[in-house]
Amino acid sequence: MKYFPGSRARFKSAIWRCNMQKIKKPLSSAKDQRLQNDSFDKNNNNNINKNIQLENWSIPANLIQDIQRADFPISSFPATMQDAINEVFCYVKAPIELISTCALTALSVCCQGLALVRRDSALIGPIGIYSLVIAESGERKTTCDSFFIKPLREYQLQSELDTKKEKDFYDTLTKKYEKSKKALLQKLEKQPEGSPEEEIKKEINELYDSKPVQPTAKKFIYADTTPEALAWSLYNNWKIAAIISAEAGEFFGSTAMRPESLKLSLSILNNLWDGSEVIVDRKVSESFVLRNACLTTGLQVQSSVLNNFLNKNGTLARGSGFLPRFFVVNPVSTQGYRTYEEAHYKWVALEIFRNRILTLLSNIKTDENNSIIFRNITLNKAAKDLWSNYHNSVEYKLRPNNYYCNLKYFASKSSDNVARLATLFELYKNETATEISEATMHSAIQVGQWYLDETNRFFNGVQIPKEIAMAKIVEEWLVDYCSTRDTNVIKKADIGQRVTNCARETYQRSLAILESKNRLKTFKNGKKIFVGLNPHIYDDY
Repeated sequence: MKYFPGSRARFKSAIWRCNMQKIKKPLSSAKDQRLQNDSFDKNNNNNINKNIQLENWSIPANLIQDIQRADFPISSFPATMQDAINEVFCYVKAPIELISTCALTALSVCCQGLALVRRDSALIGPIGIYSLVIAESGERKTTCDSFFIKPLREYQLQSELDTKKEKDFYDTLTKKYEKSKKALLQKLEKQPEGSPEEEIKKEINELYDSKPVQPTAKKFIYADTTPEALAWSLYNNWKIAAIISAEAGEFFGSTAMRPESLKLSLSILNNLWDGSEVIVDRKVSESFVLRNACLTTGLQVQSSVLNNFLNKNGTLARGSGFLPRFFVVNPVSTQGYRTYEEAHYKWVALEIFRNRILTLLSNIKTDENNSIIFRNITLNKAAKDLWSNYHNSVEYKLRPNNYYCNLKYFASKSSDNVARLATLFELYKNETATEISEATMHSAIQVGQWYLDETNRFFNGVQIPKEIAMAKIVEEWLVDYCSTRDTNVIKKADIGQRVTNCARETYQRSLAILESKNRLKTFKNGKKIFVGLNPHIYDDY
């Protein structure tokens, strides 16, 4: 008989088991003796205890599903992308899933303006991804981000410098244009009444057609911005954007994420992910409609910040589909195992990856109105079969009591995200690709499935359904109540009178849930109803 003197509940569990099996109680001190004597209605419950012997109980089902964590499928990434990720991992030694997600975000930024993925004649959509890394301080989030985002920031800076030079020339042409426009309008006003005006009107139309086009800086990386400000910037500038933040507390704690602004903010971010129009109506300043814009989002945040946001806005964030659009990762910490190694003299694999994504970024084309010119990428037959099978498999698991039944919002977006991943991988391998291969789709499914299971693992831990949470509270109270009184049963009526206040109204539903999972039994003894605890549940406390 094992005895854990540091745990009151375990000790009392041991006492109860000894009682049932007629083993001498493992009392080792006066304190232990006092615990034994602190019994409640021991004599009255003695006969009842004998009716629920230990051997009559089977192992109970878990109240909260314990989801095992699979290894991250780094081998499913394109070969040179794998090499870059591993090169960074060997130096930084941050979690491999954190590094890989940073690399995926960078790839999405550079590919999202190249193509749309066409799953069938009706399902055509963007390929940008949203990612959310939940990691604590000291996990080297910023360092990992910088390895992959740095060349994109440099590209943006160079674009801003080039645009500044073009702006000077634009200003000169604009002055000349305005001067010519003024002269023609004056000439039109001075025309004698009844004289032909066709020639002057033709000149004016030709002048309007030659109006200088303001150069647009390729600003696409944002951090501290509101969704409405982002939409306005996209409306006036390059139609490609990325919200990148290694410390996303600013994002989740911004004024745009407060209750009075949240609905509009999430609507804008959702529409950008969908590729839908963004309509912003303003009372004071200019209203506008944003079309054909792309957005990638890469957020890294501490769990306390995210939990605070979820406690305040979780229902809307999930129900609106905002959080379900994300690839979620909560990496296992590597802190304490990161021995120092000298940095590479030449980051060969990383440079190959950086050059590749910059090539993809430079291939994005726009028309005279600065709108992005997309092409459609389709799925070949084998890839389409794989994708539809994955979609159907996830859909089946949404049914009641099935694997993803508590993750419906997230799981319903998974097949869309897999199609996006497959397109990103295909474009990385070949920017002129017109269809997704079976091998690429298989790789994307491996990665997408991992992210979905990771989301399930994380959110089933921090976002337990309310009735399960209440059942957990009732069970904890029962374990404490019974273990400190050297009994394993309690009158059902006493539970309603004595249980924790917050669980009092729903305790009967909680008891039903616990009984359905074989964690307790209700039974009659005479006219009274009793509740008996499965002794195996003490192992959880």
